[in-house]
Amino acid sequence: MAENLVATSLKVYGMRDAAAAQRAYDALRQIDGVQQISMNVPLRRINVTHTPRRGITQELVAALRSLGFHAQEKG
Repeated sequence: MAENLVATSLKVYGMRDAAAAQRAYDALRQIDGVQQISMNVPLRRINVTHTPRRGITQELVAALRSLGFHAQEKG
């Protein structure tokens, strides 16, 4: 049975180059439920498709902040 997936869009500051984007990607892939990640470094945007569960947005933001990025959810 396929699970319903949701998308979370994040605005990320401090992700300046491909190496930083790769570190962010690697950190987000480790979070349980993350299915797909798309990034736009020039626009400082990360879109994450994941299974719906309580607290996952906070986990995404915390993972990015642990790398020194400032992240916030965009509606």
